[in-house]
Amino acid sequence: MLGQAGWISLGITVTYLAFFAWGTTEAARAAGRPVWLFGQARGVGRLAAFGFRLAFALALLGPLLWVVFPPAHQLDPFWTEGGHRVVEAAGAMLAAAGAMLAFAA
Repeated sequence: MLGQAGWISLGITVTYLAFFAWGTTEAARAAGRPVWLFGQARGVGRLAAFGFRLAFALALLGPLLWVVFPPAHQLDPFWTEGGHRVVEAAGAMLAAAGAMLAFAA
């Protein structure tokens, strides 16, 4: 099960993804056209577009899978059972910093 820092990190991720979707929608509305060029990508660009979408899906679905199916965390070599509070707090702060940086970009 996720510890307190895990829930905080998941909340940060969900919040970031929601703001990203909102920002993308607003940018498309302001531009009067889709802002993503992935639909026009060909060759290797199409693979990059798929990877980008997959990364966003896994950012949310990975932790949710651990909540729904707890034995899945045993596949993660970095998983801890709540014994490393400093590492958990650093992870939550890293998630927050990454979300802020990505949203600002």
